[in-house]
Amino acid sequence: DTIVSSLDFQLPHLEKNTKYYWRVCGVNTEGESRWSDVWSFTTGTSADVHASNEDVSFSCYPNPTSSEMTITSPSPSSFTISNAAGQEIRKGLTMAGQTRIDVSALPSGVYFVRVTGEKQAKMIQILR
Repeated sequence: DTIVSSLDFQLPHLEKNTKYYWRVCGVNTEGESRWSDVWSFTTGTSADVHASNEDVSFSCYPNPTSSEMTITSPSPSSFTISNAAGQEIRKGLTMAGQTRIDVSALPSGVYFVRVTGEKQAKMIQILR
């Protein structure tokens, strides 16, 4: 989609016991970003979502953020913040629990936070 009006996306009907793959690419007036890594999930018998071999779980708030964001993770991990063009802006380590990150110097825009564990990495989109 070329216009992001919401951070939520409603999936169409998903088949039970099926593995789905997805990836994203950002497009704006500056051009196109690189494609993200390919992620996957598998639906269960009642079409609920189960991640396989998962070792990364995190949340990032507030979203949108103005000066500081908090990454909540159950275990220590590394994080990377990239802009919409895929350029790495900042990286560091998260602690188990809450890690606060000052983002007040970042210009307004769309950013991606990637948290990487031992076996897996996950990414979410944030607005500043």
